[in-house]
Amino acid sequence: MDPFYASWLPFGPFAMDDGWLPQLYMTSDICGPTAEAMVIDAVISAKRSSSLILPGRFTSDRFVAALPYPGETAVPLPLHNDGHSLATPPGIQAASPTNWQMSAADIQRVINVSTLQKTDPTHGGSFDTISTLTSDFSPVATYLESNSVDAPSLVSVLRQRYAAVIALGFYDVGVQDYSTATPNGNVKHHVVNFTRVGGHAIATDGFTGADSGTPTFFLHDPWYGQPRMRSFIMFDNSEHSTPSPQNQAPLEYTLPGNGSRIPTFRYPNRVTPTHIRDLINGDQITFVEWYGALHVD
Repeated sequence: MDPFYASWLPFGPFAMDDGWLPQLYMTSDICGPTAEAMVIDAVISAKRSSSLILPGRFTSDRFVAALPYPGETAVPLPLHNDGHSLATPPGIQAASPTNWQMSAADIQRVINVSTLQKTDPTHGGSFDTISTLTSDFSPVATYLESNSVDAPSLVSVLRQRYAAVIALGFYDVGVQDYSTATPNGNVKHHVVNFTRVGGHAIATDGFTGADSGTPTFFLHDPWYGQPRMRSFIMFDNSEHSTPSPQNQAPLEYTLPGNGSRIPTFRYPNRVTPTHIRDLINGDQITFVEWYGALHVD
């Protein structure tokens, strides 16, 4: 039997809580199921009173009622409040408002979504489990997803009262300079490589400023539910606006997804350039890779 099976989190206690296994994993990464739980909560809150949550389904039993799966150890009560649990943001326990703190039922809902996903502690779970929940509602809910993300398309989805999970990709940038001998002398060129080193899932259910052409999205970060206001910054292969010797050299690269434009996202300790030639070796960049959205009428 999986040693994590009976844990109060799907694959082991959160880092530093009782029973966590540092010799195996530093933490149970659950950004995927946490973001999806946020989306489920958002669409239930926004649904019309005439729309029904059908009994005997995951949404009614495991989410609304927050019933644990059979054989699962109960969430410990009282909840830990040591700055290392999901219940309270670290370092601000005394000052944090009550509505920032997760109840036992809130935590159980995240556990249940994690169990539904079969979340693995070595990564943050999947992002599209909400696609399996459309028949939990009457009328049937709708789900859509796209790996071609830009601000206008996401605004359109949110205007239709969807809530969305957004997948972020963390990339390391490598820039190498080469010289090629030609009859006219050496020709310098640059090769830019992007190496995906991780990712993260966040949730969104709103925006502001769309009419000005630069919408800002209201995002919910699974790291302690932190609210963030962020705009997408489109990154493309156009020339830098200020010519320099580097800008005159040929450039070789392939953007993630093989496109010519992809949105970046301002995240701590990462750059947000707008042009391929703005990058230098060793940069770290966050790309917006995908979204999946759920709507309940």
